[in-house]
Parts: sequence; structure tokens; C-alpha cells
Amino acid sequence: MSPGGGPKDLKPPLLISTDPVELVNIKDNQEISIIFDEYINEGSIKKSLSIFPKNQNGIDFSYEGKIIRVEIPSDLDPNMTYTINFNKNFSDENNVKINEDIVIPFSFSDNISSGKINGQIFGDFENVSILIWNGIFSGEIINDLKPDYVISANKQFSFNHLPNGDFSLIAVNNYRKNEDLTSQNISLNKSFHFNIEDNNSIISNFYFNKNKVDEIETENSEELNSKYSSLSGRIVGNYLLPMVVTLSGDKNYSTNLGLDGKFNFEKVNEGKYEMIIFEDRNNNRILDTGSLENSTDTENFHVYGDILELRSNWEFEIPNWNINE
Repeated sequence: MSPGGGPKDLKPPLLISTDPVELVNIKDNQEISIIFDEYINEGSIKKSLSIFPKNQNGIDFSYEGKIIRVEIPSDLDPNMTYTINFNKNFSDENNVKINEDIVIPFSFSDNISSGKINGQIFGDFENVSILIWNGIFSGEIINDLKPDYVISANKQFSFNHLPNGDFSLIAVNNYRKNEDLTSQNISLNKSFHFNIEDNNSIISNFYFNKNKVDEIETENSEELNSKYSSLSGRIVGNYLLPMVVTLSGDKNYSTNLGLDGKFNFEKVNEGKYEMIIFEDRNNNRILDTGSLENSTDTENFHVYGDILELRSNWEFEIPNWNINE
């Protein structure tokens, strides 16, 4: 144990090495030692440790200060690359948690798969998990299946060790693994199903709405604050009307895209805003994020590349925004 006094520990545990160092040609029931730079909170290990893809019999481990020893289960597929994962519940002895998942790949052969999926999370969210299933399944079916992979996401996520094959994918805000997915806050997009071939890379972005629909306001709403700016622009590229443009910040605004591709916000409080445009298929002015029950995906959306900083009495016009680039 470290002596008392001194500055408060704010640094999460750091993975130093594994033993063996190269985790290839691993055998059933082989022990892998995972070494960190500081003492680990033993109670956090059980909450955070998993093997992906999920196996039936769980995972056995032992703990000794800075070292966690994991015994490789005997029920794994010898043709598959697996990963030992520590999610964001993993912490040191002072309860400082890691900021992103620790992922340690291993293989029973002499190579490790490197198929990759990555993306960004937009909108209003707290703690997003990316759920992945091996195979192509409908929304109705995956609701009854435990995911093969569960990846923590911040504003971005990346997972680098998927094997070749077909997969199904969703994002869930504040995922509760023992509850029905249809009752949770999910996001589906057009990459709900994807294929990894020759270790290729897939990009999949997700959006989450605010919990209360009435927090989205139009640019014609009466404002108590008199510090206004205006914003206008034109969308170019291929798109399907109706389209809605939204600004998200301390206040939230939306407006319809015109037939000529132009949009205009007349009265916007000064501040920083994220701008998103989406196909409003059902004309409800909300970016719908999909449903497992009827297998609909998130309405097609595009996010402006820069955060817009608007100041009072400004008339700000952005350059033509080509949403296909």
C-alpha cells in the first residue's frame, strides 16, 4: 500500500505487459498474467472482466496486487480471435476508474484478427455501449440473444480485433444487460448489419435524442435572452426532403431545409452549437433513432464538421455544406 499523505491519486491503472508477451498459439486452460502499474481494486475486477466473444462458462481469475491471472476457458473456438476486456468499471485501489476499455487480444493460432469497427456518438447521452452479435439477425431476434461483444464508447469508439464474418450492431445508452432491449434507449443505423472481410474497417456513427422531446425548440420561439445571432447556409449533395437542420447547445433549435437547399435561423442565443441535418421521414421534427420491434434504423443524418460559435448581433453564413463528402 502507498503511504498516506501527498497529492490525491487521479491516475487510472495502466496496463504494463502480459505474460506471455505475445498472446498467440494459446492453449486451453493456459494462464495469462496481466500486469498493471499499480495495485488494483479487487472488487472492480469481477464487475469489469469479460472474454469476447462471450463464452458459456465464464472466466476464472486470481488476483495478486498489480497482477491479474486469467485462466483461458476450455470451451472456446480454436479458430477464433478472442479478447480479454476490462470495461470502465475497472479501477485501482483508490477507486480511480479507467477512461476507456482495456482490450487484450489472444489467439489459438499464430495470428490475431484485425477487422475493425469504429465510429462517433452524437446527441445527448451519458454512457454508451456498442453491442455486437456474430451473424445477421433481425431486431426481434437479437432482443433474445446476449451480445457477443460489449464495447464502451465515449464520444468515439474503436474495436480492432474482429474476425472475418457477418455481424449485427446497435448502440445503447446506459445499457442494462439483464433488461429487455426494447425498453432501453437504443440507436440503430444503416450499418445495423455489416461484414468484415480481409481485416477491413467499418465506420458506424450513432445519435441519441434528448430524453424530453419538448426541449427541442424552433427558431421562432420567444426567447427571454436578448443576445441573438443569426445563421444561414445551403446544403448541396444528394438528399431526400423533408430534411430538418438542428442546432444543439445550451439552447436547441430546428428549422426545415428549403426546396433550394437553403436554411436560416433568425434568432439564436449566442454560444457554441453542434449542427446536424437529418431526413425527417415521418415529419415529426425529431431524429428518430430506430426500433428493434419493427427493425427500422436511425433516420439518415449528417454532422457539420466544426462546432459553431455564434455571438450576439452576428449574421453568420456558412460555406456550402456538401453532405456527401
